[in-house]
Amino acid sequence: MYLAEDSDFDIYMDECKKKQIELGYTESAEKGTCPLLCAEHLERQARWKLLEEAEYLTKIDSKQCVKLEIQRKLEELTLKLCVPFIEKDEVLKSINL
Repeated sequence: MYLAEDSDFDIYMDECKKKQIELGYTESAEKGTCPLLCAEHLERQARWKLLEEAEYLTKIDSKQCVKLEIQRKLEELTLKLCVPFIEKDEVLKSINL
């Protein structure tokens, strides 16, 4: 789209915004951002929050995970540690299943 005329680009952006709203991505449409980038950002925030909240269990400072592969391994181990304490019925009820 970088080669498009300004008027054509404006039409393209308007159509993208309409489609985002139609699909329920109202926040990204209002901000003019990409829904995928917003989702990826929320995922990163959730991953960091998981590690921060689990510090009292793992005794591992999440800020020490500077490499992505170390962070992913810590996430995996943290989830494995927590899974036995999750009540299946409560989860299913919370997601209306």
